[in-house]
Amino acid sequence: MRSLDAAAGARQVVDDFERGEAPGSEFDHAAHIYLAWCYLRVYRGDEALFRLSGALRRFAVAAGAADKFHLTVTWAWMALISERMAETPAASFAEFRARHRELFEAPRELMGRYYSAETLASDRARCNFVLPDV
Repeated sequence: MRSLDAAAGARQVVDDFERGEAPGSEFDHAAHIYLAWCYLRVYRGDEALFRLSGALRRFAVAAGAADKFHLTVTWAWMALISERMAETPAASFAEFRARHRELFEAPRELMGRYYSAETLASDRARCNFVLPDV
């Protein structure tokens, strides 16, 4: 696994992930955002969304953690990241991260602006996209 600050291009990160390699030394929240950022740099809107969703689901299954994949959370984060990328284009992930610290610092609180805890805990939201309810 590479550092999130590595010089690998977005296409390489996407290709590696689709072969089962996580995009960081830990597959934490920042690595998930980095991965989404890379997909959005390589593919346009809905294609990035569908490709990343499928790849994340396959990755979770291969890791024996199929229950960790959450469709609503994945789609909501992709929307937030895509919106920030369109608002303030950044040349690098480090620049994106510096401009949009709110995405990294309190992810549960940010998601709580859009979704209730009950909705996100539901099987319905885990398996299907659910519109924000807050």
